[in-house]
Amino acid sequence: MIFIIFFALIIIGVIALNTLDNNNLEKIENYLKAQKCVAVHYNQGQYQGVCQDEIILIQNAFTIDISKDKKIISYGKIQTVNIEDKIITINTNTSNVKLEFKQKDKARMFYKKVQNKL
Repeated sequence: MIFIIFFALIIIGVIALNTLDNNNLEKIENYLKAQKCVAVHYNQGQYQGVCQDEIILIQNAFTIDISKDKKIISYGKIQTVNIEDKIITINTNTSNVKLEFKQKDKARMFYKKVQNKL
């Protein structure tokens, strides 16, 4: 009987965490759609989107506050964009950002979208 209760609590916990994670993903996807982002990719716990006026990077976590958990790279601040294999390096006047992709073709597509915006 104790084992049944123990496993039931574990199952309830897993279901609750899965539901919470799916709600976070929905929030992020809806935000990126509202910003009219194209070439949105999810990799290593981060959404990367080429949007109308900027590149938006949003980290996925258990609690999401989009106003705090996002990083914005304005096209006007980008100095250079380089692609090497599956890694895109974006150099701005304040920082350097490396975006890693699982597939080479997704990296190339993202790179081309960024180049078209510059």
